[in-house]
Amino acid sequence: MAQTTYCDREQSRALVTDGGTAVEPRAVTVANNKGGVGKTVITINVADRLAARGHRVLVLDTDPAGNLTEGIGLKDSYNEDPHFGQLLAEGEFEDVGLDDVIVETEWFDVMPSNIDLGSRQNLLDQDRQAFRYLEDKIVEPLLGERYDYILIDTEASSDSLFMDAAIWATQNMIIPVEPAEESLRGLQGLMEGQIADASQHRDVQILALVVNRCGSDNEVKRVIEELNEHFHDKLPSFIRKDVLESEGTRLQHGGLRERVAIKRAWKEGVPLAEYDAEDDQIEHFDELARIVEQGGVQF
Repeated sequence: MAQTTYCDREQSRALVTDGGTAVEPRAVTVANNKGGVGKTVITINVADRLAARGHRVLVLDTDPAGNLTEGIGLKDSYNEDPHFGQLLAEGEFEDVGLDDVIVETEWFDVMPSNIDLGSRQNLLDQDRQAFRYLEDKIVEPLLGERYDYILIDTEASSDSLFMDAAIWATQNMIIPVEPAEESLRGLQGLMEGQIADASQHRDVQILALVVNRCGSDNEVKRVIEELNEHFHDKLPSFIRKDVLESEGTRLQHGGLRERVAIKRAWKEGVPLAEYDAEDDQIEHFDELARIVEQGGVQF
């Protein structure tokens, strides 16, 4: 795979900042307790659109299943040492450094998942203070110094130490929601569980709620209506009821749409814009990238 140098990234970033656009470093967790809601697709493609806007971007795959790692063309890294989980093992891998676990791609940098992460999490569970290590050893040293944005993809589990650690470390979230009742229950569990727990100590911000993997049916309409009722100020324009209706778009046609190109891009190990630069969903990923830049939805 072709490499992108830091020099290249600094030059492209200058095209943005020279025009007066300030870069406020931000780390973001993409999470939902329900699996299959498209966390990985959103993480990859928002990272890609941030990088396309001239930012230095790192993606961290904390899901032991490694779907993001495979979906960005790094399948071989899943079985290789060293990996970022070893950075979080206090006193066990002193010779493993940040540069050892960062892989450069054509689009952004990645800390891949690893087959060892599942057992590594079990070891970390024995030390509940280990949830701070993700912030202390990865986010804090890199954010603003080496990267403008760090995006963390998480597994779908209500008892995941990695998810707890990611929410604590980033304090910003994008939450994908599939148009289905069980996905809304996953959202509710996340809000009442991990987010509520972290919010006792940290100011956790939901940057955006995203209805994802949408077809064109009444369930999409119902979920969009429910989110508009309770979370209107957290919704991108392609999910907000007032915007859709003003554009003459039916609610069941809102949200991030199911596209064959999205699945094929993942299979090819590339972002959507690399696979099909004309796909109509890219503009939605661009909007999510702007929301990350702004620190939330702006009206």
